Amino acid sequence: MNKTEITQLFKKIKIRYPSFAIPADVEGAREMVEEWLIDLQHVPLDTAVRNLREYAMQPEHKFAPHPGILAVMSDNQDRYASLMKDLGQENVMSVEQMQANAVPISEEQRRKVRELFE
Repeated sequence: MNKTEITQLFKKIKIRYPSFAIPADVEGAREMVEEWLIDLQHVPLDTAVRNLREYAMQPEHKFAPHPGILAVMSDNQDRYASLMKDLGQENVMSVEQMQANAVPISEEQRRKVRELFE
């Protein structure tokens, strides 16, 4: 992202969060753009905007996001969710396989257990 894109992002944030403070003086605004650019320089504008939209759709997010939230690639969240889903499915399959392959207790084993508790 570049300085122009940061200012575009600020406008989009301001539309969704009117309390988002952009300094009125030129030097303050320039400094704010520079600081956000340091955090978001490797993040494409469309990714930051998509993350802003997702963030704004959450009712608990009443305040403007910080750069770190906008920098998070949704792909990481998607990969994590996919990984957890796959692990859950593997776990269910392994339990089903264990149940299918389980050998019932033999009469000899039952007799030995009964003797232990008598």
